[in-house]
Amino acid sequence: AFKDDQSVALTLGNLGRLNFGIGNFNRAVKHFKLDLKILDKSAGAEGLKSKMMNQIASCLIELQDFPEAIKYIKRSIQHAKVASPDIVFFAQYTLAYYYLQTHEVVKSKQIISTLRKISGKEVNPENKKLLQSRIDYLCGLRALFNGKPSVARKYFLKTEEAY
Repeated sequence: AFKDDQSVALTLGNLGRLNFGIGNFNRAVKHFKLDLKILDKSAGAEGLKSKMMNQIASCLIELQDFPEAIKYIKRSIQHAKVASPDIVFFAQYTLAYYYLQTHEVVKSKQIISTLRKISGKEVNPENKKLLQSRIDYLCGLRALFNGKPSVARKYFLKTEEAY
């Protein structure tokens, strides 16, 4: 039965990502929440649970449901702490993005500082370039919010170079 649950969870996650990609955030949230319900029955799936909560939070940020998004971000970080540094990074990244969207630039700066520490040591070396590009993207957004478009442009160009 568990293998069937895993297949259903994988399918729901894929449907959620597909809907997120086309901007259908409400439908994506429904799929991600169903996926999370299945994962909650699984022992040892902390990393997957964290990722799913992160994806739900990302949808909620896009829907501007900030109070609900922060709940999922905080839960995601708790699950990530027992998973891996890479998953902690992405949970913290979503938190920084949340703070930028809610115009809490000082808090986002603190989280970006944490992201730099995480990406500088414990993460999977294969992910370092991706993680740095995510930090550059957040710094570009922060510069935009601070009214510094030329600084933002430099960060966004660095992000493009990473891909």
